[in-house]
Amino acid sequence: MARLFRRLQASFKKAPSRGPATPIARQPAAPVEPALLELDESLEASKSGPSVHGPTLPLLHALANSDPAQALALFRADSDRLTALLPPPAIFKLGALLAKEREIPLAINTLKRAAYANDPVAARALFLLARLYTDVRNDYDSAETHLRTLLRKFPQSPEAQGAEQMLKRLGYGAGPVEKG
Repeated sequence: MARLFRRLQASFKKAPSRGPATPIARQPAAPVEPALLELDESLEASKSGPSVHGPTLPLLHALANSDPAQALALFRADSDRLTALLPPPAIFKLGALLAKEREIPLAINTLKRAAYANDPVAARALFLLARLYTDVRNDYDSAETHLRTLLRKFPQSPEAQGAEQMLKRLGYGAGPVEKG
């Protein structure tokens, strides 16, 4: 932060003199200094976690405008870095889109990021992961793990009832397994 303030001060020292003072209304708008932009971004990032500027902005724009093809193309280009920068709801939406496109390995990796985030969307991600493991991979033990995690972490969520039913259907006893 101190480095940003030094750069900001330096940019003001370098600014050429405008001559005699003129009323503010007559002065042309000064271009925004890069140091000011960087300061603004760092302040926003410190308030709300990771910044959603840079590579995530076009992806979030594509998701918001219901353009799944564009969103998936942008995500596939750099999925590891983008999952670290995106908010959990966006990660969940991308994971669901990938599952719909039958890109199961990438969908599972993406959904795991959303499932173990500290966010309400995690319950939905855990349930979708369990569905992918049962319906596509026939990996019932992994499905059970995700379902029990859902029941333990989100017992009051709408997905909890579906998780109990799925556990019963798979032949496992309902309810979370206590850690021993």
